[in-house]
Amino acid sequence: MLTSLPLPGTNSVSITVLRLLQTDQSSSSSVASVTPTHVLYTAQNVEGKTEQHSIPTNFVLWSTGIAMNPFTARVTSLLPNQVHKKAIVVDAHLRVLGAPKGEVYAIGDCATVRPCIFYV
Repeated sequence: MLTSLPLPGTNSVSITVLRLLQTDQSSSSSVASVTPTHVLYTAQNVEGKTEQHSIPTNFVLWSTGIAMNPFTARVTSLLPNQVHKKAIVVDAHLRVLGAPKGEVYAIGDCATVRPCIFYV
């Protein structure tokens, strides 16, 4: 996960879940470019100097803003239990509802956590 915000300003639940999933996070980062095989980004090191980094990838979903990304809309149209009109519905563990459990995750502007309803 790359974020332009420092991690302390990011939703602590999201960060906790990402750490439990053993993902890497980079705060105060900026994407420099996306190639067919890598995401190149810059981040400040402990001395405050900017360094360039590369993440190998074969798929990137870049989501910003309040409108549903066309790819995100397609995902929700193909999966059952996807009833939200502006985001992919996930459970409390950020797993996409309707996808094979533990195989597809969504976080950020493209996702919304299914509310838990408790009956007393």
